[in-house]
Amino acid sequence: ESYVPPVDEGLDDLWETLRQKKELKMAKETPKVRSLQEQPVEEEFSHIEAPDLDVPVGTQRSETLRRQKSITSFRESPDGRIIAAFIEMRGVQKQDVHVSYSRNRLVISWKSVEISEYEENGRVIRERLERDFQRVHPLPEGTRFEEISGVMNGRFLVLRYPNSRSFRVENIPS
Repeated sequence: ESYVPPVDEGLDDLWETLRQKKELKMAKETPKVRSLQEQPVEEEFSHIEAPDLDVPVGTQRSETLRRQKSITSFRESPDGRIIAAFIEMRGVQKQDVHVSYSRNRLVISWKSVEISEYEENGRVIRERLERDFQRVHPLPEGTRFEEISGVMNGRFLVLRYPNSRSFRVENIPS
């Protein structure tokens, strides 16, 4: 029996070169599925409507529960590694939104304040309605802070983070 030492470095270099060539080739090709084509954020999501949350005063709600439109929309990058979450923030100022990061989750919280003033029986009545909202997005195990990005774009908060369905490959130094 003869022992042949493994030549990992040569194979690693070869596979890395092949991966890079394949990635360059795929980047030049147009996606076969139209929904996977990258579009500018403003154009791609400008058609999304806000959920209808206003209930007219004096009308009765039906006994059945109404399904409301979600204020969050998700898109996957063409390579499937990144998720872009578009959270509608109509009427919310950037300074009222807080995004916190922990090891395996992203917590988005914001507050909206509505002040109404009207006169009743010769008195001015001022009402203040505060609403606190929170959304939690799970992150894949081992997600680093550098892999997360976000931007407030008009009426949307756009968050980009790793897709939990993709496999994480890390180089382990020998």
